[in-house]
Amino acid sequence: MAFTALEHHVVEFSSNVELLSQQQTSKLEPVVDVRGFYGEKAEAIKQYGETEFADLTDPTGDTVFDAIDKDSRWAFPADKKNALPTTREDWLRMISDPMSPLVSAQAAALGRLKDAIILGAIGGTSQTGKYDALVGTVLPVGQKIPAAVFTLGLVKDAIQNLEDGDTDDGSGIVVIIPAKFARVLQDDPEFTSSDFNTSQAFVGGNMYGEKMQGFLGASWVTMSNKFLTSTLTQTIAGAGIENKIYVYRRSGVCLGIWNKDGKMVESKVDERADKNYLVQVYSKLTLGATRKEEAKVVEITITAV
Repeated sequence: MAFTALEHHVVEFSSNVELLSQQQTSKLEPVVDVRGFYGEKAEAIKQYGETEFADLTDPTGDTVFDAIDKDSRWAFPADKKNALPTTREDWLRMISDPMSPLVSAQAAALGRLKDAIILGAIGGTSQTGKYDALVGTVLPVGQKIPAAVFTLGLVKDAIQNLEDGDTDDGSGIVVIIPAKFARVLQDDPEFTSSDFNTSQAFVGGNMYGEKMQGFLGASWVTMSNKFLTSTLTQTIAGAGIENKIYVYRRSGVCLGIWNKDGKMVESKVDERADKNYLVQVYSKLTLGATRKEEAKVVEITITAV
């Protein structure tokens, strides 16, 4: 008799993956603008520039419209999947366990996927304009800070860049930093001493894997060097390696998740006759990310020899 997973069991597994991925969320999802999209097409995120009030010189005259720059920034959907083999017996034991190995494995993979897509969008090429005439938009030179050695002063310069660009919309500043540079900060008294800051999370250097509020008015997100190597486009430049640090406004980066029937993750469970009748646990989702405004992102590049 062929094995058939009951529909409510599949729905339960899918829900467990989604819920666990929220509990063990990606490091970057909480510090970007997250939006739910529908359908199968790319989604436009409207951009509006500055506008100013003008004198009302003729209260009884025709309305004179004031100028405002308008454009569209696009988030493109990418379909992602994860297929894992298991046995019928193991599946029946795990379907109702929200902490089962399969659920945990897929949830962890989902968190890493979100981080990779967000990181690629922060410093990557964004698509701007009408859908049939898109223009690739890169970070301008004015939003990039090159250096040979990492110091806290570089982060301060990046934050000053955001302030000078009049980007303060109340969404907060985020600093993404590799763990090896976080180690440098642990030796900096300005970062760890209570004489310089009042956030006790910093005192004693307890920062690895933490998202911390307060110091320099920013949320600090530390990530493993290995993870950053594969997702932050570290490239060999001569005899050196480029390491990226990003400082940005939370509202300047968008993660879009395309929902189907109100669910983020869609799962299927089937018996595979071509695989010695193993049970295939298959989950998929659609997501994409984009940088919304260049003025809200600063890229620090450290070239180490």
